[in-house]
Amino acid sequence: MTSHVGSDAPLRLALVDDDPSVRRAIGRLLKSLGFAVDVYSSAYAFLSQPRSEWPDCAIVDVRMPGQTGIALVDTLRAIAARVPVILMTGDADTSLAERACTCGAVALLSKPIDASLLVETLNRVHGGRLRREDAALLRGEEDRQ
Repeated sequence: MTSHVGSDAPLRLALVDDDPSVRRAIGRLLKSLGFAVDVYSSAYAFLSQPRSEWPDCAIVDVRMPGQTGIALVDTLRAIAARVPVILMTGDADTSLAERACTCGAVALLSKPIDASLLVETLNRVHGGRLRREDAALLRGEEDRQ
C-alpha cells in the first residue's frame, strides 16, 4: 500500500478501544489512508508493548473497563512517555472535556469519529506531516462510508 503521509514512513498510530467494531472501523479507515495502525483492546494491552515501540500517536477511548483513557494518559505522563494521545468518547460532557485537557490529552473527539477532524488533529499533532493531498483523499474516503 502506498503511504499517504508526507514523510517516507507513515505515522505509526495505536488505536485503543474495548469495542471490537470501533477498532475495526477506525482501524480500517486509518489504514486506508496510509497510516500504520496497531490496535489494542485495553490500556493494559497497549502499555504491555516495549517502550521502544511506542507509536507516533495514540487514539484512545475514554471509557474502558479497567484503566480508562484518562488514566492511560496519566500513566504515560508518569513514565515520561512522549506519546501524544487523542481521546475519543461517545458521551462527552463539559467536565470530561476539562479533565481531558488537564490530563494532557491533545484532543477529545466525539464518537462517531469525524474522519476529517481526526486527520486534521493528527496533522496538528505532528506539525503538518500530512500533505494537502491527504485532505482530498480523505474526502473521497468519507464519500464511501
